[in-house]
Order: sequence, then structure tokens, then C-alpha cells
Amino acid sequence: MTGVALRQSRRRRVPLACVAALLWCASAQAAVRPLVFLGPGFPELLHGELGVLVNGRVSVEARVGWVVFNLQTGLAVTGWFLGEATDRPPRHALLGSLELRFNPTLQPMRLRSGGEVLAGSLGTYAGYGFTTEAGFSVRILVGALWSAEQSLAVGPNVTVGLGWIF
Repeated sequence: MTGVALRQSRRRRVPLACVAALLWCASAQAAVRPLVFLGPGFPELLHGELGVLVNGRVSVEARVGWVVFNLQTGLAVTGWFLGEATDRPPRHALLGSLELRFNPTLQPMRLRSGGEVLAGSLGTYAGYGFTTEAGFSVRILVGALWSAEQSLAVGPNVTVGLGWIF
């Protein structure tokens, strides 16, 4: 049984489904909305995101993308600034985002090929977000992609995401 150990007078295992249900109920109390994005970029050729928007100002996303034919997965946190936000982000927003990614197919998270090392990366971004009342959203992010190769490397990264905030 997959579970999380909770410390009590005696040790007890709680199934992950119960933990997920508790988190879902807690999110119903706060203004939490699921979101999904898909789009192109450079050097990130294609990316997809699935996450939640919390109180119209912060989103947390699980992200999958292909950076120059190198599969990268990870987590991102995005702040939606400026403008009035209720349980949705502002119609026009200034975005700030931080993401940490790695290649899940590599052992241990890096691959040596022809002298090059493909490893994890950190993305720092600023950009613009537009969201309609119905939930359709466009995000344009420009920033730096920091890579832990044989030495620290940095390069530009631009992504466009089209999606929906439910």
C-alpha cells in the first residue's frame, strides 16, 4: 500500500488517495483553479503544463518540455502581478516565473554524449499574461535558461503558452 506515514502515538499509514482528497477539500475552501497550457518556444521547442492557480496571483505547474530535443520535466511557480485579481488572474498581468527541470530518462539525471552533458536546468522568466473572463489565457515568457552542464551555462529562452484556467 502506497502511503504517507503520520506521526501519532503509534505509527499509522495513510493512503495517498486520502491525502489527495484532503488537499482537494482544502483547495475548495480557497480560490484554487486548475489550469492547462500548451505552446512552442525557443530553444524549448514544445511544452505542456498542468497545474493550479491559487487566489488569482500564484500558479504552480507541473511541466514537460523538449529543450533542443532533450526531454525535461519539472515544477514551475508563476506570480501574476498588477491589475485586479479575484479568483482569476488579472486580465492583463505582468508575470514572474521560476522553474526547475531535469531529464527523467537520464541516470542520474544527466547524459554524456559526444563530450556534452545534458542535465537539469533552472528557468527564470518575466512576461505578459492575458486572460479572458471565460478562462482562455495566453502567456508570453522571456528569460534565461540556466543549465548545469560540464560547467554552468546560460542562454535565452522564450515560450508562448495558450491555455485555459478553469
